[in-house]
Amino acid sequence: QGYLPLVRSVFEKGTTARFELKYDSARLKQFALKKFSSVMLDVNISPIRDEKGNITNAVIQHIDITDRKKANLALAAEKEHLAVTLRSIGDGVITTDINGYIVMLNKAAEVLTGWNSDEAVGRPILEVFNIIHGITRQQHGNPAEKVLAAREIVELDSHTCLIAKDGSEIVIGDSGAPIHDSESRVIGVVLVFRDMTEKQKLEDSIQKDLCRSA
Repeated sequence: QGYLPLVRSVFEKGTTARFELKYDSARLKQFALKKFSSVMLDVNISPIRDEKGNITNAVIQHIDITDRKKANLALAAEKEHLAVTLRSIGDGVITTDINGYIVMLNKAAEVLTGWNSDEAVGRPILEVFNIIHGITRQQHGNPAEKVLAAREIVELDSHTCLIAKDGSEIVIGDSGAPIHDSESRVIGVVLVFRDMTEKQKLEDSIQKDLCRSA
């Protein structure tokens, strides 16, 4: 009964109908698949034409996509777990793709950069993660490019300042690392950074006191 309207549509329109269908344990008895509680099927209903092009029959094809669906659900759950973890980390975290465009930033990164995720995603990393040397005031190179070139963890120079969206500045400590896929190919970069302003002020103050007493 569930197929009948779609089969009629195939005959009337002459186009293939495709949909996903879940079979529960009660229906599976007719397929001798009692060991499964349910399966997901990808169903295709295609018209069969005669020599004159008239539709005479329809063929129904079932493809078991249960494992694919389970894998997709597991991947979605893993991504959600990762997102929750990143949101709870106190350090700022920004990830980019292989071309240096932002894919994600967590809440701490939003606070430190002044950019929210909706604004930042898809932008070049240096547009959001605008860093300079605190003493020379010269622009730092692209940290994502440095990581991709080194193919390993890279630490930023000391006295690195992050210029937020509103123009305010903080001293940051930062490191970057490549992101690998399941086949060990580099697919992006993750940057982790934190506000080091107060620590830098304290170190500078201690250094000045040492210089005065020398």
